[in-house]
Amino acid sequence: MKRIHCGPCSWISSNVIGSQSNPVCVCVCVFRPMSRHSKLQKQVLALYRHFLRAGRDKPGFIPRIRDEFRENARIKKTDVMHIEYLYRRGQRQLEQLKDVNTKQLGSFSKPKDQS
Repeated sequence: MKRIHCGPCSWISSNVIGSQSNPVCVCVCVFRPMSRHSKLQKQVLALYRHFLRAGRDKPGFIPRIRDEFRENARIKKTDVMHIEYLYRRGQRQLEQLKDVNTKQLGSFSKPKDQS
């Protein structure tokens, strides 16, 4: 049984595929690569987790939270000003959601174009 040192995760692994001259480790890091997030990305992910926790006890909130974050995930990563604006807005909305008196979410929508 051949054992190699896996560079990405520093494991000594016996899960090896490939030729003897070019062995490849098949460990957890291959299936779940480590990704590095910027500070702002980490803040947004933490905000998302906080929203999910706060909306757990309020019916109908979780799907709305997921939809809102998925919709805003399409924003280009280079549009930092817009992302920061949405992050600050999300923090304010989270405080409202945490309020025990909050029973439902309101929303504003653009009227459909009348052609």
